[in-house]
Amino acid sequence: MSNRLQRYKFIFNYTIYIIRKKMHKISFFINASIIMGNSRKKIKKYLHKCKNLRTFAAFSGMRGSERAPHFHLNVIQMINKDVLKTLVEEWLGNGDYFLVDIVFGADDRIVIEIDHADGVWIEDCAELSRFLQERLGDELGDYELEVGSAGLGQPFKVAQQYVNHIGDEVEVLTADGQKLKGVLAAVDGRQFTVTVKEKLPVEGKKRPVLADVDKTFSMDEVKYAKYLLAFK
Repeated sequence: MSNRLQRYKFIFNYTIYIIRKKMHKISFFINASIIMGNSRKKIKKYLHKCKNLRTFAAFSGMRGSERAPHFHLNVIQMINKDVLKTLVEEWLGNGDYFLVDIVFGADDRIVIEIDHADGVWIEDCAELSRFLQERLGDELGDYELEVGSAGLGQPFKVAQQYVNHIGDEVEVLTADGQKLKGVLAAVDGRQFTVTVKEKLPVEGKKRPVLADVDKTFSMDEVKYAKYLLAFK
C-alpha cells in the first residue's frame, strides 16, 4: 500500500474513532468537509464537542487524483429512544392504552404508535403529543412528533394486540410462507392459537369433511399475523 493510501486510511479510521469516542451533546446540524493536510486537527475541532448524536460519514476521492479525498460528516441531534419510551409509558400508565412501536423516520419524524382495546381517540393522541413536547422541550429539536393508532389491518407488533383480537378473524403468514386465515382462539405468553377450517378424512365417508382445526404458532417465528378486515 502506498504512503498516500495509508495516510487516507488513517484519516478515515481516525475520523470514525473520534465520532465514537469523543462526543458530547450539541443541538445543531454540522456539515463538515475535512481535507488532507491538517485533517487530524480539523477532525478534533469539529467533533470533540459531539455526543449522543446520530452521525453519517461518507468518503470520496478519485484514484490517482492529485486532489485529496474529502470526508463529509453530517451530524444531527438524536433523542434517546429508551428515554422516549419511558416517557410514553409514563403517560400510558394513566389508562388502558399500550405502546406498540416507536419509529425514527429518515425525514426527522418520530412516529409513536399506541393502541387500545376499544380503539384510539384523536384527543388522546394529541394529549400524549403535548405531554412529550413539554417533557422533552428543546431536546426534541427539529424532530416532528407524530402520535397515532397502530392501524387496523396492520401486522401485530406486540402481544397485547393478539390478546385484544381474541375471537376475531386473523391472517397468518408462517415462516415457510404458508398463508392461513382463521379465528384467533387463544394467547398464552408468546404463543397463540388460530382455529382454521380444513378438510379432514372421516371414517365411513367418501369425501373429506370440513372441520375446525387448532394451530399454534410462536409470535417470534411467524412472518406476520394481522386482523382480517371484513367488508360486507
